[in-house]
Amino acid sequence: MQATEFTDIATRQRPHLLAIALDILHDQDEAEDAVQDTLFALWRWRERVDTSYEVTPLLQRMLRNYCLNTLLARRRQAKMPIHELPRCTQLSLVALSHDPQSNIEGKETEQRIRLALSRLPQRWQTILTMKLIDNILNAEIACILNLSQTATTSLLNRAKQALIQNLKHSRQ
Repeated sequence: MQATEFTDIATRQRPHLLAIALDILHDQDEAEDAVQDTLFALWRWRERVDTSYEVTPLLQRMLRNYCLNTLLARRRQAKMPIHELPRCTQLSLVALSHDPQSNIEGKETEQRIRLALSRLPQRWQTILTMKLIDNILNAEIACILNLSQTATTSLLNRAKQALIQNLKHSRQ
């Protein structure tokens, strides 16, 4: 993606992205930050984005993930009860609530996963990070990496199997 293409996309998408962010966050400053960070992330990924496809779904997914992370951080800071968050956020955050013991176990598991992930080839690390950490859909990953959806699914499956094997070996 060239700078002119990025500028065109950012100019066109910014109002729509801002409306989505405001709907989720209910705060003008946080919404503007979310849109800015989302567009910055797109700029960082510009080498991998195939602009022959529509980038709107990718931008919307990236923005929603950013907003959910912002709400989760807000909840942690304020110890806000989950029932006070917007309904769409409640569903996304229920699985993230942990007791202290689970939190410790979760951090240990995260360290094992990161170590196992670091042992994979760079291409597999990239695709697993996009899928498992950034929560990007397969179709969007295919667009970013300029692959077919079948190739993306195949690559993801091979990478997941390798990650599982690395995790099994790390337990021994």
